[in-house]
Amino acid sequence: MTSREANAIVKARPGRGQLELVCRERRPPRSGEAQLRVGAAGICGTDLEIFLWPEWLAERMSGRLPVVVGHELSGVVEAVGPGVGNVAVGDRVSVESHVSCGSCGNCAAGMAHVCERLTYVGVEHDGGFAEFATLPAYLLRVVPPSIPIEIAAMLEPFGLAVRAAAGAAGSGEGGLRGGSVLVSGCGPIGLMAAAVARARGARRVIVSEKAPRRLAAARRLAGILGIDRVVDTAHDDVVEVVRTMTARRGVDLWIDLAGSRDALRCGVEALVPGGEARLLGTAFDDVPLRLSAVVMKELRLVAVHGRLLFETWDLAVELLASGQVDLAPLVSRVLPLQAYSSAIELLLEGEALKILLVADPAGA
Repeated sequence: MTSREANAIVKARPGRGQLELVCRERRPPRSGEAQLRVGAAGICGTDLEIFLWPEWLAERMSGRLPVVVGHELSGVVEAVGPGVGNVAVGDRVSVESHVSCGSCGNCAAGMAHVCERLTYVGVEHDGGFAEFATLPAYLLRVVPPSIPIEIAAMLEPFGLAVRAAAGAAGSGEGGLRGGSVLVSGCGPIGLMAAAVARARGARRVIVSEKAPRRLAAARRLAGILGIDRVVDTAHDDVVEVVRTMTARRGVDLWIDLAGSRDALRCGVEALVPGGEARLLGTAFDDVPLRLSAVVMKELRLVAVHGRLLFETWDLAVELLASGQVDLAPLVSRVLPLQAYSSAIELLLEGEALKILLVADPAGA
């Protein structure tokens, strides 16, 4: 391998699996781009879906392969192209994954995270499971030295949790500052959301889950993250637990990361009249929603897809840099890039909560 080449993990061709570690030429940054030496990259549920290759991803990606996967990453800026002013060589950065056009109505209205021509790092654009990544420079956000480079790689999913638990567009404070919060789903983002809710002043934080290994992780981390109760939905009635813990009142804010029939039913029932739901769970099948309850209780339903650019990032960095939230306990393993296959297997089997990949095996 020459100095102009680097390792990367690509989705090489359509079909289940088809991930390969390849040596590729490093593409120098063009105008408006920056190249970073990747410090760490997190494996996300979307990366597992790229491995499993459902129909919706096949339709989106098949004509673009091979693509370097991975959209949760951090690193150090190695080079910048002409016209780049927001980052400089040597800056420690994290990366926004939503690539916007900058010219549509949503972009003009400050909603670039749901751009009308939205594309994604690691899906349509080469991503971060690599030694080097060349990306539009505006996606890079400088992070302070107090945030370790591995934790900086988690800022992208953490931003979703921050937006869900600390305010969505036009939603105000929701159930925070003395209120009660229910989080459905104890994956990494769900646990992050619980921690943010506590850091932002929630009086009670309840989480629910049915997967045994995620339940075990949530219980193990409850004290660190500020969770008051972990509910096993396979054996306990979530709504009754909420009512017992809130003097029959209900929660002010419900954050859903499950997207399931049962989670939607319980969330709507658990909310206090006038309460707010923030929906992040992505079910690709139809799920029922009791609209009469939503209307009669005058609930506010707010979908969350991405981080506000870049207000959410600023708050996320503040929460980590100040020590109000610590993401380190969520990291199950840090593995070398070459171990990507083992990492994916561990996650698919539920044996790990969050795995980070690093290009330098010595840092693993």
